[in-house]
Amino acid sequence: MCFQPEADSIVHQLPMPEVPAPDSLEDLSDTFERIKKNANIPPAALAMIGFKQKEIPPAFFRIFSFRPVDIDSYLCLTKDENHSAGHGHPTDAYRSYVWIKANENIGDDPRLHMAAAAYISDATMIETALRPHSKYV
Repeated sequence: MCFQPEADSIVHQLPMPEVPAPDSLEDLSDTFERIKKNANIPPAALAMIGFKQKEIPPAFFRIFSFRPVDIDSYLCLTKDENHSAGHGHPTDAYRSYVWIKANENIGDDPRLHMAAAAYISDATMIETALRPHSKYV
């Protein structure tokens, strides 16, 4: 994301990955409630859910719809023995796909859209940062 005026430049964007449509996925707040009822959930995943529920204000889920494409990967519920802790790291091993949408109309001003995108992009940093370490989580 860039806040300088549009101009011709090098394009770094990758093609859109093939993932399920957002309407086919469960919203994160509903997913957290469902997963917390599972007695076999790893402590690290429970800790992350607890952190998210404590640190993210309830208003966040009224404003944004947040739908992870693969909840097992998102919460590191499955270990990735091949790509964890720096052992061979194809780029896909460290990606976490999430559909995010504003639930309210935020208008047509592109600056407001960029500001909302900048704000919401921070919401997935910890999950993505944990991916390389999922062997130990």
